[in-house]
Amino acid sequence: MENNKDLDKDKQPVPHVPNMEGNEGKKTTVTLFGREVSKKKAVLSGLVVFLVIALIGGITWYTLSHRQDDLPVVQHVIQIGAEADGWVKGESSPVIAHIVNKEEKVDYYHAYDANEPHALDVPAEGEYEVSFITPVNKNGSTYEVPKASKVKSVADEGKNADKDDLPFEFKPIAADKVNADALNGIVKSVVEAVKKGDETLTGENGSKAIELAKENIEANPNADKDKVDEESQKVEEGVTDESSGGSEGVPELETGGNGSSGNGGNSGSNGGGESKPQHVHNWVAQTTVVHHDAVYQTVHHDAVYETRAVCNGCGKVFNNQAEVDSHIDPFSNSGCVSYSTRPVEVSPAWTETKEVSPAWDETITTGYICSGCGAIK
Repeated sequence: MENNKDLDKDKQPVPHVPNMEGNEGKKTTVTLFGREVSKKKAVLSGLVVFLVIALIGGITWYTLSHRQDDLPVVQHVIQIGAEADGWVKGESSPVIAHIVNKEEKVDYYHAYDANEPHALDVPAEGEYEVSFITPVNKNGSTYEVPKASKVKSVADEGKNADKDDLPFEFKPIAADKVNADALNGIVKSVVEAVKKGDETLTGENGSKAIELAKENIEANPNADKDKVDEESQKVEEGVTDESSGGSEGVPELETGGNGSSGNGGNSGSNGGGESKPQHVHNWVAQTTVVHHDAVYQTVHHDAVYETRAVCNGCGKVFNNQAEVDSHIDPFSNSGCVSYSTRPVEVSPAWTETKEVSPAWDETITTGYICSGCGAIK
């Protein structure tokens, strides 16, 4: 039995004694939040904290990003409504605006109706340079269009534009006051606009714009029809092909914005593409003939008096002494027995009209029209 007891004693668990060899001076615990814990637990606690922070950050990012996606996109527009007396829809060629913003790489043309508010979609907030190509009416008359100006975009709030919101005024020019060079320049400008236009000037829209401008220009009494035909012939030489699939660098947008549109709704464009060279005006002097009437002066001449001998009987005026001697007879019974001298009117008063300056015609310059775009200064 004693041997068994000794054997059982040998089977008793031996207390673990840390091996201190090689670990002298190394601490296996750390103090965390005022409590001493093992390094392993400290590492696990740190990992848990990191994962919690990462999870909270992910949830926050997801929430904010989805909130941002739910916010409405603010669309900006520019108001380019034009007032043009005498302009008739379907008869007059459309208003064509040139829209430029170098920072946004916007450079294109847009066609629309006159005398109606027109808000054009633009890609970003800012100022856009707007210039115009004059419309041509059915009788060949045109307009003095405003100079190129900066138009600031506004947020499109989805409201209808004010019916009186026409910020640009086109001043009518009678057909007989527009010379052939200006008319040819308008044709060139319209053809160029179709090449660089948005969807309002591509395909069938572009062909109609050029054809209508051509017909109305040829109705002008000063038009050089052969030159107009030559310019408009360029449509058949490639303009139609270039514009049929949309203008290069001008992506089509969905219809939107305020106001009405002259060509299938108020459709805008983001522009884009490479910036095109700016138009350089070719100013052609516009002259007119002013007629000046002759200038006359009225001169009054007084009567002329001379002292002469006058018969006291019959009143005859004598020019010399011989006439006196032959007429006067002191012994005659005729009554012509004496004479006297007194002032006698030898030339009556009269009025003379003198020509001071003859009639003449003067040619004067009334202004200048760009042969390229029809702008006037």
